[in-house]
Amino acid sequence: MRRGIAVSAVLMVCVLGACGGSGSSGSDGGAGDAKSGTTSKPKDVKVMDVCGTISAGEVGTVLGATVTSKVGPFDACEYSQEDARATSAAIDAQSLADLGGGYEAYKSGTSATLTGGDTVDLDGVGDKAFIVTGSLGGGSNTQLQGAVVIGGQLVSVNLTQASGVEASVLVDQATQLLKLVAAKA
Repeated sequence: MRRGIAVSAVLMVCVLGACGGSGSSGSDGGAGDAKSGTTSKPKDVKVMDVCGTISAGEVGTVLGATVTSKVGPFDACEYSQEDARATSAAIDAQSLADLGGGYEAYKSGTSATLTGGDTVDLDGVGDKAFIVTGSLGGGSNTQLQGAVVIGGQLVSVNLTQASGVEASVLVDQATQLLKLVAAKA
């Protein structure tokens, strides 16, 4: 059931316009060249291979538990504990050019997905970063979604749990994960 909630969150963010398609524009907006009349294309960005870069041991250290990792159905790297109610993490990397609306649309969609929570900007993490806490689908446990921009990519971190973990703990864990991601990008 918990995986279904996480998948629902990803789909909701996509529905709200944060997932790109072939017609989406990147963060540079495809600015035109006034002299030649051509439009510039976003530069190809090397997107982080999350499962190949962030080990289960590193995520486990942040979560204070033993976790395993695997690539999930939406290509995010999923870090899970044996107890399905315990905190799990999903980390995904995408080119900003592939996100419809870029960072601001992603942030807005994420904030709209979680209800009754707070959005916090993180200074000094990557180029820009945020964390949102709240409940998902009327649930009673606090969930967390956040992202960091590093160059031309956005790396998202989602923490899902059903163990009554306090928001402050999730924020601390997500901040550590976002700093880890930024250091390895």
